[in-house]
Amino acid sequence: MRRLAVLILISSFLQQSVFGWCGVLPRLICAEYSQSKLVVIAKLTRKQHFQPQDTQDYFEYTLETNRTLRGEVGAKFRVWEENSSGRASFSWSVGKTYLLFLNATDEGKWWLYGCGNSAPIEEAEFALKVIESLKDRHGGTIQGLVTDGGRYHPMSTDLSGITIQIHGKDRDYKAVTNSKGEFKVHVPAGHYAVVPVQAGRRFKNDFLGFEDPDSVTIMNGGGAQLQFDRN
Repeated sequence: MRRLAVLILISSFLQQSVFGWCGVLPRLICAEYSQSKLVVIAKLTRKQHFQPQDTQDYFEYTLETNRTLRGEVGAKFRVWEENSSGRASFSWSVGKTYLLFLNATDEGKWWLYGCGNSAPIEEAEFALKVIESLKDRHGGTIQGLVTDGGRYHPMSTDLSGITIQIHGKDRDYKAVTNSKGEFKVHVPAGHYAVVPVQAGRRFKNDFLGFEDPDSVTIMNGGGAQLQFDRN
């Protein structure tokens, strides 16, 4: 149990990429796993580069499924990736195997979050251990950040004392931000809406947050990461 607790704690701080466009919040393994439509170990068999006129060039990767950890996919699938700052932090090499956290595009392909935990399989040992540990957990974590509109953490403003209301079907929960604007609460598996409240202040959902605060789904062992701006 002690080893499991250490794994989960360390995973709370893991950030796979240092790209400048990445959000303030690092993507937690438990949250990315539970919120991804597909988590898979797969081998890259083909890499194609496309350069359409008057639009951003992009890559398409064809992969063979080795092992599916979450979701469903066929024996072969394709990943779409724009050739921009949002691309993966690792290099794609034909014949190499990867751990991928994916979501579907409208065209039946898949895409990954470049600042997440997708990685070549030889660099994914820790992520796989954390994923394996999630099956023994009950409930999940809602955590996040309230900012003053800045993009660097911690913020210069004292953001303590903001109430975070978490509305569930059968019960409500509450968290309070610390001076850095951070909050965290453990809740049972279920569906929630998350609302920050402070007298005289208004809040909006920050696009750099990962989940929709009006519709947060928590599975056992999972998580959600939210970010709000205070006006």
